[in-house]
Amino acid sequence: MDDNTPLNVSIPEAARLCGVGRSTIYKEMECGRLESLKLGKRRLISRVALKKWIESLTVYGTDQDNSRPPRIMPKDPRAVHRGALRE
Repeated sequence: MDDNTPLNVSIPEAARLCGVGRSTIYKEMECGRLESLKLGKRRLISRVALKKWIESLTVYGTDQDNSRPPRIMPKDPRAVHRGALRE
């Protein structure tokens, strides 16, 4: 990191850096997995916290864990649009 790189970033910038949506960042902060700080009216995330959060995520398909959690799919794909998932 050079002298011009900010230590803290905004929510949209954090989402861009991590390749996720803003809503994912907000959800992760809400459940306490991603630390943030409040500076005045702004909510910021440190680059250190972003790195720590990314490293804490489980990566499927690596040598450490070749299993993948089961994907829950509705029996009727149209059920998703109707808002009813069936077992």
